[in-house]
Amino acid sequence: MSEYINTLQSRKDEALSGVKSNPGASLKKILTDLPVRNKNVGPAPPKDDKAKKKAFEAECQRVRDVAAQCVLTVLCSIESSKIPNAVKELNEEERDTLMKFIYRGFGEREDVEEKGVTKKKAPYDCNILLKAHEEVIKAAGGNGPIIRTIHTRLEV
Repeated sequence: MSEYINTLQSRKDEALSGVKSNPGASLKKILTDLPVRNKNVGPAPPKDDKAKKKAFEAECQRVRDVAAQCVLTVLCSIESSKIPNAVKELNEEERDTLMKFIYRGFGEREDVEEKGVTKKKAPYDCNILLKAHEEVIKAAGGNGPIIRTIHTRLEV
């Protein structure tokens, strides 16, 4: 497991420990140094080594997946009534990053078996994601975060 994944996991644990008492600080903690940049994962392999480059890209994607899981877990741990104040504590860059993860959360599905039938379900509480989405737009005073998220959607 990459060292960066360990960092993200420990940051998630710290954020979750304070999410009830200070959700804004917990969001700030988990959003630190995100979205994941390839340089966080480690030095890129030489461009002519296709096998190492493919392994590096797979590791970068794995780290992005862990980062998304960490952010969305912390966000969905915040009580709905505390989301507005938590989002107001974020700066513009943090709100934009949060918005990217909100959209990723909307798009994720996992297989769940119910009564012998496998269905695709959202792993995160979409009501919380919608509430956070609304609050990011309010805090920004417009649709800027949506535009910036669409422009850079591949980062998370």
